[in-house]
Amino acid sequence: HVGEAPAVVLEHVVVLLDASSSMDFDGKFDLAKKLAAAFSIMGLFATERVSVYAFNDSEGGAAFTGPVRGRASMAKLLRFIEERKPGGDAPVDLGVDKMFSRHRGRGVAIMLSDFLTFGDLRRTGLNRSRRRFFRPLKSIRT
Repeated sequence: HVGEAPAVVLEHVVVLLDASSSMDFDGKFDLAKKLAAAFSIMGLFATERVSVYAFNDSEGGAAFTGPVRGRASMAKLLRFIEERKPGGDAPVDLGVDKMFSRHRGRGVAIMLSDFLTFGDLRRTGLNRSRRRFFRPLKSIRT
């Protein structure tokens, strides 16, 4: 009897980084960037596709990179995260909607935010039909 290995389902790891002005206090943005880098590296080492979205108004709403896969993409992804600067007051819900306008496929979304900017996550794609593509995770307040 020859056993078969279970099929591995590759997913997309999406890291949403709040780069609003409120994140510039008490080292929150630096901590959020470290967490974004850690989650991204874990995804790359697990051979998942990884995208990072940083949203604020000073960068035209949102900056993004990805999807990338594999350890060879680590330098590009870490450079993107390191270059992000806080500023602006983009609502969290607009950042999530911007991500949904570009994202395709199933995956897991990780949002790193202090949730101190205006916005209503109940009005985003997270609570509409697109939420079926993401597994629910608890938010991590920085």
